[in-house]
Amino acid sequence: MYTPCNYTMSAFYKSISLSRVIHVDKINDLNSNEQTVLKDELKVAIDEMQFMVARVKKEKETHEDDPWFHKVNKKINICNQFIRIIDLQKEKNKTYKTQYKDTFKNLLINKLGVKTYEALEQKAHMLTISELMEL
Repeated sequence: MYTPCNYTMSAFYKSISLSRVIHVDKINDLNSNEQTVLKDELKVAIDEMQFMVARVKKEKETHEDDPWFHKVNKKINICNQFIRIIDLQKEKNKTYKTQYKDTFKNLLINKLGVKTYEALEQKAHMLTISELMEL
């Protein structure tokens, strides 16, 4: 028996690299590395689908009403939608991180003064380099 749902199903992509299904409204739950892997996989999938579409168009005379073309084009659109959301998410995160760092720096400079801030910044730089050299 058919039961109507009160929600609409979001677009999803079954990622081979991440070994799971990713829903478009859950992209923000992925960490930065997972988003990068997903974006790369999506680009490859789009290229492969576009290659197949071009190949089939050469072999077939009529394709305007072919359901296969509609399905593939829908998949390409979904993949592009995922990429746009990933790009927007990364841009949003960069904007927040940049703004946060600038605000934090200004608060420290106001509290400590420019010379003390710069001395601490230099010390942090040197300590970080020495820690990295020990690895």
